[in-house]
Amino acid sequence: MARIIYKPHCSKCGTVINGDIMYETIKLLSDEDSLLNCEHTSIYPARCGVCGECFDYIEITSPINLTRE
Repeated sequence: MARIIYKPHCSKCGTVINGDIMYETIKLLSDEDSLLNCEHTSIYPARCGVCGECFDYIEITSPINLTRE
């Protein structure tokens, strides 16, 4: 038997990203000024090793129709 393996890739140039992909969301809170309350997300790797484009989010798409015809 075999399986289908989906690999993460850069949306700009299509290069497959090998190795671990990690993200972390940090909440920044302040008691003094609610304008300082925000979230910051870090992604690793931060940029594509081939085209150099920075990654700003990770997208995981799922199939629309799971039934066979």
